[in-house]
Amino acid sequence: MEFTNFREVDLEKPVHLVGQYLLIDPCYVIPDEMWDSFCSEISDLGDNPMAFDLNGETAIVFGTAYGDGCYPVDDSHNCEIVGECGVDAELLSFLPADEEVLKGKYGNHSLGVLVDLDAEFEHEGGDARVGNISVLTGGHFTKDDEYENYYDEDTEEEEYEDAYEDEDE
Repeated sequence: MEFTNFREVDLEKPVHLVGQYLLIDPCYVIPDEMWDSFCSEISDLGDNPMAFDLNGETAIVFGTAYGDGCYPVDDSHNCEIVGECGVDAELLSFLPADEEVLKGKYGNHSLGVLVDLDAEFEHEGGDARVGNISVLTGGHFTKDDEYENYYDEDTEEEEYEDAYEDEDE
């Protein structure tokens, strides 16, 4: 596994990800003997995502808003949660899904979600979105950002109430 060319993602010049990617905490993929070197490269990560080349393909790593946990991955085209990502290193990443990445450190990729992408990477406060795929770790992408908020069961009821509010006046 080779990772090179670490650089901060400039959200004014978005990174376009194309192909099959594994959305996963990189600690489940990067071999133990390479982990310290990887962490040194991203030590200035802060709130900004970083792009890097993994085996010659573009990858992205970003911090979660609230650290370790289990975060849902949404597909807004199908209005469904397509999986969950377990996080142990307070990081998530979009890694190109080659054979080495899919095998990971534990012989499979079950701790991540395999997604097909062809869109620009967006990031805000720990949340990330690439086209119709989103992982929410901080709650920043909302329907106000043209994103269906599947977690708000009251949305339909509120829209109904708003529609009839003017008739009561």
